Amino acid sequence: MISIDATERLFHLQGKHLSYVFAVDASSSLVHLHYGPRLEGTLDWAMFDDNPPLELGSSTTLEHHDKPINLHITSLELSTYGKGDYREPTLHMETAEGYRSLHFRYVSHTLKKQVHFPDMPQAEKNETLCITLQDADHDVELELYYSLTDEDVLVRNIVLRNGSRDDLILDRMFSAHYDFKHCAFTLIKLDGAWLRERHAHSIPLSYGVFKLDSKKGVSSSDHNPFFALQGKEAGEQFGDTYGFNLIYSGSFEALIEVSPHDLTRVVHGINSFDFKWRLKPGEQFITPESISTYSPSGLSGMRDNLHRFTNHRIVKDDRLRPILYNNWEATYFDFNARKIIKLARAAKRLGAECFCLDDGWFGTRDDDHQSLGDWVEHRKK
Repeated sequence: MISIDATERLFHLQGKHLSYVFAVDASSSLVHLHYGPRLEGTLDWAMFDDNPPLELGSSTTLEHHDKPINLHITSLELSTYGKGDYREPTLHMETAEGYRSLHFRYVSHTLKKQVHFPDMPQAEKNETLCITLQDADHDVELELYYSLTDEDVLVRNIVLRNGSRDDLILDRMFSAHYDFKHCAFTLIKLDGAWLRERHAHSIPLSYGVFKLDSKKGVSSSDHNPFFALQGKEAGEQFGDTYGFNLIYSGSFEALIEVSPHDLTRVVHGINSFDFKWRLKPGEQFITPESISTYSPSGLSGMRDNLHRFTNHRIVKDDRLRPILYNNWEATYFDFNARKIIKLARAAKRLGAECFCLDDGWFGTRDDDHQSLGDWVEHRKK
């Protein structure tokens, strides 16, 4: 359920066991208020606003009337560099005049049904909140999309539109941004290599920036796009646990930063390394969808949320899959029709419903030193 308080300019996405809350502040910035246990009843700013009223030393404030606003210690929904927030930004770009410091302010919001992005891998969504932000000085517009599914999974992504008369250069364009008001987390990540993928490693968060990424053009076995943040007292079946992932299989980047003020920031999406996208006037850039979930029931609850989400919102098919037999380790490269038919008959007796002829049937691939990737069928095989 998505609730909007137009007077308070406060947005509440309420799931079965979680709430996600953000609002518009006096500077028209989107500020993050809560991501965690489900909240009931009417919400207001006083329940969340815990930023210190004083300016901090060595800080840059964003002035508005008589109240200094320090973005460096404010929990945000989106960040850019150059307005006082020196943590990792969500996006970074350059205008034709060379400006690299843009500030996106709230313009409007809409509720949409069945949002679908063309030519993008994505989840099935029912109701979506779209927040429109704009840098009026450069005529650049952002749309931030939020959907909370029945599986307690938050789906987010960003669309950037170039309304100016000149090209924009995008140096970084992440999918989502999450700010937490503490740093008492353990980072759980999945690392590995070919034939030993997804080994779980846990690291207590500390000050600085931790980076997970792939520059291979695929998400790769080196570091999986999935990671979790777990409360220090949490375990397998109890305690606050957050899971993050991307509906995207290309080069990715995730940055987890702990500031000197004990605040945690997570940004992730397309890898910013060697990324330079020229966005022409009138064009838009759509980021991949980011997903996250919160569970008070530890790693087990977090996994359950993501598994249900994948089955219901991405795979969307509960039918049992055919049992498949693969000949590779039975024959390697050395096979002929007689061997294959014999294996197929044995597989059928075991209940297999699909037979896969694996490797050695293309090019001249009779050993492991040639033809892999040729994809020209070997007629005899």
